[in-house]
Amino acid sequence: MRILVASVCIFFTAACANTNETELLATWKVDSVYNYHNGFDMMTYGSDPEILYHFQPDGRLRMTLDKEFRYLYYEWHQDTLLYRDNDNKIVERLTVLKVNGDQLVLQKAKRPLFHEQNQDRYEIRYLSKVKED
Repeated sequence: MRILVASVCIFFTAACANTNETELLATWKVDSVYNYHNGFDMMTYGSDPEILYHFQPDGRLRMTLDKEFRYLYYEWHQDTLLYRDNDNKIVERLTVLKVNGDQLVLQKAKRPLFHEQNQDRYEIRYLSKVKED
């Protein structure tokens, strides 16, 4: 019985991970960014400039700004999204807080501004799916 329950749990966990990764495959734009630093916070709306993030099935991320673009590679590991450059170096590490058919929410840990200990600094990016014609 325990083996059956464990097998079902593993199946549902894998199915949820695949579903979330499949929902990532789209074009997204930043709606707002929440910044936090030791109790001080700020919310900014929109993105200036407006960059579009195209997550492609082959593991490439195309970032587009008007007619210019660049490619990165992305990897999805449980709740972590990694962006890598052409030399396979990690460019950015993000925690996926939410992904569904309409919204992608990513959290990025930021480096402390000062040398003191116990600084909590991060940003949360809220992205919405772009309807492509």
